[in-house]
Amino acid sequence: MEQSINEALQHFRPGLEADGADVKLKRIDGMDVYLQLVLTPECCMECLLPKEVLEPIFRKAIIDRTGHDVNVFLEDPRLTL
Repeated sequence: MEQSINEALQHFRPGLEADGADVKLKRIDGMDVYLQLVLTPECCMECLLPKEVLEPIFRKAIIDRTGHDVNVFLEDPRLTL
């Protein structure tokens, strides 16, 4: 399942990278998928969608790719700034 999740996330990388960000798979715990939003120093924080929007988008892409009804949790460093 890890490979399929990474393939699903690959679709989003060009857009995220254009804004100075990336998304990485941190871990899988059963049907829970933990992702991390990674920001570069050049990141356009105002350009990135909020966590509440990104999580369901990533979730749908992962479900479509894997066929598994997973829960997605996104660690967003913007919430700790």
